[in-house]
Amino acid sequence: MEVLLCSELKHVDELCLTKHWQSDQKLDCTNIVDFKLTSAFWWSSSEIGGFGICVKDGLTTKQISYFAVISEEKNFEMPLIELPGYKLCIVCIYRSPDGQFDNF
Repeated sequence: MEVLLCSELKHVDELCLTKHWQSDQKLDCTNIVDFKLTSAFWWSSSEIGGFGICVKDGLTTKQISYFAVISEEKNFEMPLIELPGYKLCIVCIYRSPDGQFDNF
């Protein structure tokens, strides 16, 4: 991924990762050159889920925590950040195939 981000995707400023398969400890140690993890979620019941939003170093971000309280493992997961300098919000919505559609 880093090779692509340094070559063909060098103009990419944000990454939305789903199914990163990392625990909270492993995710904190994961490093993508020139990017910082700004929002993340990992499953407590399984090691194969989770999501994260990474932005390029130097971009100012603001956490929007209101939606964190409505995220529900496997049923509705939604990290949301704001890029105030661009007046833009980045959202990554995920529902596991094992999740309950009605809850989504």
